[in-house]
Amino acid sequence: AISPDGQFMVTGSDDQSAIVWDLKTRQPKVTLKEHVNEIWSVAFSPDGKWIATGSYDRSIKLWNWRNASVAYTLRGHASGVRSLAFSPDGKRLVSGGDAGAIKVWDVSTGNELVTFNRHTERVTALAFSPDGLILASASRDRSVRLWRAASKDEVTQHLSQVSR
Repeated sequence: AISPDGQFMVTGSDDQSAIVWDLKTRQPKVTLKEHVNEIWSVAFSPDGKWIATGSYDRSIKLWNWRNASVAYTLRGHASGVRSLAFSPDGKRLVSGGDAGAIKVWDVSTGNELVTFNRHTERVTALAFSPDGLILASASRDRSVRLWRAASKDEVTQHLSQVSR
Protein backbone atom coordinates (compact mmCIF):
# COMPACT_ATOMS: atom_id res chain seq x y z
CA ALA A 1 0.00 0.00 0.00
CA ILE A 2 1.18 3.54 -0.72
CA SER A 3 0.75 6.36 1.81
CA PRO A 4 -1.75 9.12 0.96
CA ASP A 5 1.08 11.62 0.47
CA GLY A 6 2.87 9.26 -1.92
CA GLN A 7 6.11 9.32 0.08
CA PHE A 8 5.99 5.84 1.62
CA MET A 9 4.99 2.29 0.80
CA VAL A 10 4.28 -0.57 3.20
CA THR A 11 4.78 -4.22 2.31
CA GLY A 12 3.80 -7.34 4.22
CA SER A 13 5.89 -10.49 4.20
CA ASP A 14 6.02 -14.20 4.95
CA ASP A 15 8.70 -13.40 7.56
CA GLN A 16 5.98 -11.91 9.85
CA SER A 17 7.08 -8.33 9.28
CA ALA A 18 5.83 -5.27 7.47
CA ILE A 19 8.35 -2.79 6.13
CA VAL A 20 7.67 0.89 5.49
CA TRP A 21 9.80 2.06 2.56
CA ASP A 22 10.82 5.62 1.77
CA LEU A 23 9.94 5.89 -1.92
CA LYS A 24 12.40 8.73 -2.52
CA THR A 25 15.45 6.91 -1.16
CA ARG A 26 14.12 3.38 -1.84
CA GLN A 27 15.33 2.41 1.62
CA PRO A 28 13.46 0.83 4.54
CA LYS A 29 12.34 3.42 7.08
CA VAL A 30 10.56 1.28 9.72
CA THR A 31 10.11 -2.45 10.31
CA LEU A 32 6.89 -3.51 12.04
CA LYS A 33 7.16 -6.94 13.62
CA GLU A 34 4.69 -8.36 16.13
CA HIS A 35 2.64 -10.87 14.14
CA VAL A 36 3.36 -14.55 14.75
CA ASN A 37 2.69 -15.61 11.17
CA GLU A 38 2.91 -14.23 7.64
CA ILE A 39 1.30 -10.88 6.79
CA TRP A 40 -1.21 -11.11 3.95
CA SER A 41 -2.65 -7.59 3.82
CA VAL A 42 -1.63 -4.01 4.53
CA ALA A 43 -3.35 -0.61 4.36
CA PHE A 44 -2.57 3.04 5.15
CA SER A 45 -5.22 5.20 6.82
CA PRO A 46 -6.38 8.20 4.74
CA ASP A 47 -4.48 10.63 7.00
CA GLY A 48 -1.31 8.49 6.79
CA LYS A 49 -1.08 8.15 10.58
CA TRP A 50 -1.99 4.46 10.84
CA ILE A 51 -1.00 1.27 9.10
CA ALA A 52 -3.13 -1.84 9.43
CA THR A 53 -1.62 -5.29 8.89
CA GLY A 54 -3.62 -8.50 8.52
CA SER A 55 -2.05 -11.87 9.09
CA TYR A 56 -2.48 -15.60 8.73
CA ASP A 57 -2.33 -15.57 12.54
CA ARG A 58 -5.99 -14.35 12.39
CA SER A 59 -5.19 -10.93 13.85
CA ILE A 60 -5.02 -7.36 12.64
CA LYS A 61 -2.53 -4.93 14.08
CA LEU A 62 -3.21 -1.20 13.95
CA TRP A 63 0.15 0.56 14.05
CA ASN A 64 1.27 4.08 14.76
CA TRP A 65 3.98 3.37 12.24
CA ARG A 66 6.17 6.41 12.85
CA ASN A 67 7.16 5.05 16.26
CA ALA A 68 6.58 1.37 15.34
CA SER A 69 4.03 0.87 18.13
CA VAL A 70 0.86 -1.20 18.06
CA ALA A 71 -2.21 0.76 19.16
CA TYR A 72 -4.56 -2.23 18.92
CA THR A 73 -4.50 -5.91 18.11
CA LEU A 74 -7.88 -6.78 16.64
CA ARG A 75 -9.08 -10.36 17.01
CA GLY A 76 -12.26 -12.01 15.84
CA HIS A 77 -11.57 -13.73 12.53
CA ALA A 78 -11.78 -17.52 12.53
CA SER A 79 -9.06 -17.67 9.88
CA GLY A 80 -6.33 -15.57 8.30
CA VAL A 81 -6.99 -11.96 7.30
CA ARG A 82 -6.70 -11.53 3.52
CA SER A 83 -7.88 -7.98 2.87
CA LEU A 84 -8.09 -4.59 4.59
CA ALA A 85 -9.47 -1.15 3.80
CA PHE A 86 -9.95 2.08 5.74
CA SER A 87 -13.09 4.15 5.35
CA PRO A 88 -12.52 7.50 3.58
CA ASP A 89 -12.79 9.38 6.91
CA GLY A 90 -10.34 6.95 8.56
CA LYS A 91 -12.75 6.17 11.42
CA ARG A 92 -13.40 2.56 10.40
CA LEU A 93 -11.26 -0.32 9.24
CA VAL A 94 -12.76 -3.26 7.39
CA SER A 95 -11.16 -6.70 7.23
CA GLY A 96 -11.89 -9.78 5.14
CA GLY A 97 -10.96 -13.28 6.21
CA ASP A 98 -10.27 -16.64 4.65
CA ALA A 99 -13.53 -18.06 6.05
CA GLY A 100 -15.57 -15.40 4.21
CA ALA A 101 -16.34 -13.08 7.14
CA ILE A 102 -16.05 -9.31 6.81
CA LYS A 103 -15.62 -7.27 9.98
CA VAL A 104 -15.89 -3.51 10.48
CA TRP A 105 -13.80 -2.04 13.30
CA ASP A 106 -13.80 1.32 15.09
CA VAL A 107 -10.28 2.72 14.66
CA SER A 108 -10.47 4.94 17.77
CA THR A 109 -11.42 2.11 20.15
CA GLY A 110 -10.45 -1.12 18.38
CA ASN A 111 -14.00 -2.42 18.88
CA GLU A 112 -15.75 -4.60 16.33
CA LEU A 113 -18.83 -2.77 15.00
CA VAL A 114 -20.45 -5.25 12.62
CA THR A 115 -19.80 -8.56 10.85
CA PHE A 116 -21.03 -9.58 7.39
CA ASN A 117 -21.23 -13.32 6.76
CA ARG A 118 -22.60 -13.83 3.25
CA HIS A 119 -19.43 -14.90 1.42
CA THR A 120 -18.69 -18.62 1.45
CA GLU A 121 -14.96 -18.41 0.67
CA ARG A 122 -12.05 -16.02 1.33
CA VAL A 123 -12.63 -12.30 0.90
CA THR A 124 -9.96 -11.11 -1.52
CA ALA A 125 -10.74 -7.40 -1.90
CA LEU A 126 -12.55 -4.63 -0.04
CA ALA A 127 -13.28 -0.99 -0.92
CA PHE A 128 -15.44 1.83 0.42
CA SER A 129 -17.42 4.24 -1.73
CA PRO A 130 -16.01 7.80 -1.59
CA ASP A 131 -18.74 8.85 0.89
CA GLY A 132 -18.03 5.81 3.10
CA LEU A 133 -21.65 4.62 3.06
CA ILE A 134 -21.23 1.59 0.79
CA LEU A 135 -18.70 -1.21 1.17
CA ALA A 136 -17.81 -3.49 -1.75
CA SER A 137 -16.41 -6.97 -1.17
CA ALA A 138 -15.06 -9.55 -3.60
CA SER A 139 -14.59 -13.19 -2.77
CA ARG A 140 -13.12 -16.38 -4.09
CA ASP A 141 -16.74 -17.62 -4.10
CA ARG A 142 -16.97 -15.65 -7.38
CA SER A 143 -19.25 -12.96 -6.00
CA VAL A 144 -19.02 -9.23 -5.51
CA ARG A 145 -21.34 -7.81 -2.89
CA LEU A 146 -22.31 -4.29 -1.86
CA TRP A 147 -23.15 -3.52 1.78
CA ARG A 148 -24.45 -0.58 3.78
CA ALA A 149 -21.29 -0.05 5.82
CA ALA A 150 -23.08 0.95 9.03
CA SER A 151 -25.41 -2.06 9.16
CA LYS A 152 -25.60 -5.71 8.09
CA ASP A 153 -27.81 -4.84 5.12
CA GLU A 154 -26.70 -6.04 1.73
CA VAL A 155 -27.45 -3.48 -0.98
CA THR A 156 -27.61 -6.07 -3.75
CA GLN A 157 -27.30 -9.80 -4.15
CA HIS A 158 -24.42 -11.20 -6.24
CA LEU A 159 -23.37 -8.23 -8.32
CA SER A 160 -21.46 -10.54 -10.62
CA GLN A 161 -20.60 -14.18 -11.10
CA VAL A 162 -17.17 -14.52 -12.63
CA SER A 163 -16.00 -17.86 -13.98
CA ARG A 164 -12.72 -19.25 -12.72
